[in-house]
Amino acid sequence: MLPVPVPETRPGRSRLFGWTALLLCVVAIGSAVVAATLFARSLQGDAYRLDENVRQVALPADRTYGIYVDDADNSGYSQDCSAYDSSGREIPLRDPGWSVSSSDTETLDLVFDTGSGDLTIRCGVPGEQVTAKPVPDVLALVVGLGIAVVLGVAAIGFVIVWLLARSARAATYARA
Repeated sequence: MLPVPVPETRPGRSRLFGWTALLLCVVAIGSAVVAATLFARSLQGDAYRLDENVRQVALPADRTYGIYVDDADNSGYSQDCSAYDSSGREIPLRDPGWSVSSSDTETLDLVFDTGSGDLTIRCGVPGEQVTAKPVPDVLALVVGLGIAVVLGVAAIGFVIVWLLARSARAATYARA
């Protein structure tokens, strides 16, 4: 059996790998915490029941809210919604392009930015329950957790290299 060659290691190299692994772990955990915090913050805010009448609402400023329709009998519906800020300017209501719901029948139909927060909303969806509530920031959660996973994998790689460098250094000392 041939002896396994032990690579020469420079003094301090092992420590560098260890500190790099630790730093990557801390940044990975921080990234996950920031992502979870942004996601949780995006869910804060009251839900407002809307009906076909005009409703004055005071929403948190500069947030993204959505108009959710609960089609309990799955019969389909058509909606006619509009929103205006306190100066009478129309707030653009746009298609979210995706939907997140808390039930099988609730659908995120429209999203809008709250601006100053003082809004007048009218949303007519005959026979259905309509609610304005915060839209979860799923993108922040996915991106933040993705970054955390990549950094965590890199940290594991550096821990492995650190352990190999330490064992190589210990083997070098043992032979000497």
